[in-house]
Amino acid sequence: MQSIYGFRNADHTIITRFHETFPQASVIELKTNYRSRQPILDAAYAVIRHSKAVIPMQLNAHQQKQHIDKSVIFLQYQHGKEEAQKIAHEIGLMTNSADNVGAFGDVKREGRRPKEIAILYRSKFMSRAFEEALRLLRIPYKLKGQLGFYDRAVVRDLLAFVRLAVNSRDNMALTRIADIPKRGLSAKPLKVFSVEAARRNLAIADVLGDIMILAQLEEKARTGARQLHQLLARLRQRIKNNIGPRELLEDILVQTNYMAYLEGIHAKDAEKLSDAKEHINELMLVADEYDSAEDFLQYIAIMTSSDDGDDERDQVQLLTIHAAKGLEWPLVFVVGLEEGVLPHERSMATHEGIEEERRLCYVAVTRAAERLYLSWCAERSGGASNRNSKKGVKGATAPTKRSRFYDDIEAYGQELAARRSSKQ
Repeated sequence: MQSIYGFRNADHTIITRFHETFPQASVIELKTNYRSRQPILDAAYAVIRHSKAVIPMQLNAHQQKQHIDKSVIFLQYQHGKEEAQKIAHEIGLMTNSADNVGAFGDVKREGRRPKEIAILYRSKFMSRAFEEALRLLRIPYKLKGQLGFYDRAVVRDLLAFVRLAVNSRDNMALTRIADIPKRGLSAKPLKVFSVEAARRNLAIADVLGDIMILAQLEEKARTGARQLHQLLARLRQRIKNNIGPRELLEDILVQTNYMAYLEGIHAKDAEKLSDAKEHINELMLVADEYDSAEDFLQYIAIMTSSDDGDDERDQVQLLTIHAAKGLEWPLVFVVGLEEGVLPHERSMATHEGIEEERRLCYVAVTRAAERLYLSWCAERSGGASNRNSKKGVKGATAPTKRSRFYDDIEAYGQELAARRSSKQ
């Protein structure tokens, strides 16, 4: 059950084949768990007991003390934005004062430290909504094992084009996308433009079409410079025509053939390509909320400003389930428990894929020591849901189906409650 990383060539069948490989060996089962409360262990068993690939083991909590509060809490939201906002609000109550009652009404909170709380999700793109919700409430957080949403390459590329459309003097943005996708404007020809622009006290973008400079370049760089010059002129004109930020991003994708560029650089890694596409979909959701590119960029500037006052050691942890293996927190939120998210759509076509997602969910559940929150949304935009929503429709969402793992946990909890009731 610990060998969950199929993409890292881990092989969980080594354990399931142990009896066949070593038929004379004795097996000693270690069933006492020293981390989690019993309801959390029951939730984990509810997921893994349906596995056909591993031998389920029902663990017992070392501390059998009965708690008056619920240790496993089920949450349902209408959409992903509500999920992020309400979970952030609950975390704010947890970490605020000793007298606050949680938003879910389950227990009076002692003042919890942010570092005692983790939010786990299946795919990296899902961090964006939680980053923004926590930041708006001034709750310190840390992304573990990944960059912030707006720091990821595909997002920075597209935002650089938007920045240049709004402000042609943004030399840093131009330097980033000068040769993305490849157009012959590598460091050497770009330096020719940079030196001449500095000499004239102009922006680099302002001299891309200069005939005298173009004459100094090789044909490929000359053609690339003209193409970029024309593209930026087109984008600036579209800004003047009051095009919205989503439409601007869509135009950038088409005019640069950016998706083909991504398919080329990730030709041998389908997972990275899918991840990049999910990030683009998520960026479109942010753009949907603004009518102008200027307002869109202003919001992103707020979301990416640094908070030097935060104590880096005391922050809510945001991370993928894969990155959470071996870690633990008193309070854990496992979010996005929907079919196509967890289990992931790429894994749903095969039995082996579902088995790996089941083991992954088991790991997520067992990260919690005191309280486990499980959430799903009736509708979701972005990721797998984006492919079922109306393309190009502002704010479009698609209905989802609750994850089979969520249902497994809920059903087993009801089964245990019925057993206890029959004994009374």
